[in-house]
Amino acid sequence: MFNMNKKIIIYILILFGLTGCVKNNINMKLETNNSFNITIINGVQTTDKSIKFSEEDKQKYIDNGYRLEDYSEDDYTGVKVIFDVDNINSISDSNVGVVDLTTEFEKKTSDIKLFNIKKVENGTLYTANFTYNLTSDDVNSYASNTNVGDVSAYQSMMDLKYSITLPVSVEESNATEIDGNTYSWNLEFGKINEIKFSFIINDANITKEKQEYDKKENKKKTKNTQVKNKELTAENIFSSFFGIIVLVGVIVLYYSLKKNISKKLSKKTNKKRKWSHYEAPDSIKEKK
Repeated sequence: MFNMNKKIIIYILILFGLTGCVKNNINMKLETNNSFNITIINGVQTTDKSIKFSEEDKQKYIDNGYRLEDYSEDDYTGVKVIFDVDNINSISDSNVGVVDLTTEFEKKTSDIKLFNIKKVENGTLYTANFTYNLTSDDVNSYASNTNVGDVSAYQSMMDLKYSITLPVSVEESNATEIDGNTYSWNLEFGKINEIKFSFIINDANITKEKQEYDKKENKKKTKNTQVKNKELTAENIFSSFFGIIVLVGVIVLYYSLKKNISKKLSKKTNKKRKWSHYEAPDSIKEKK
């Protein structure tokens, strides 16, 4: 099967390559808590935001367990293919050899293995022996049917790159660019690009870095809890204040009603007293 990464590059070239640059970047990042992120960016430099990628290819990624996001940056538009890994060990194995990145991501995410893993005296050694096969024979054969011609002639219009960012120093690599702990390889069309590097995660460093990571996470949780407590305190104060107002209102109403009832009773009592002290006139008495 014609591999998806090459197909996407050709697809972009056929539709847009003659008028804009093509981007195919694979970015990987290892966090201090051993989680790992893979983000593949496929894009074309164009101001036409209506341009869409093949729904068929996008669906293949989704069916294989990847997460997709729209990509838009510096006049580039396209799609991000994302795979988040809880622990780098789940994509590592002692039997892993050479991995071709142009075909590896056609697999289901559960089947991906990238790193050779080996226990060493001071920790765990992870070795990457990747290739990025951009040989042009099958590509040009595919492209000739669409009159694109020799695709390698468009190298200057392609941003093809692999990069990895690590929380530890690399033991060895053949990276073409190094910026701090980010190692990058500029990939060339028409070649089988080799990407090699290795790094050691020291068990003590893992524990220390994980503790620092957990400490930061706990701080975030504590801060969120404090905010929630403040919100609850404010809500409780408001509820208490409102309750006091209601209680005072009830008391005032009670005494107001009691006062009114007392007045009415007092008036009735006075009337009774008035009639009890009443004496008939003498003319009435004489008749009797």
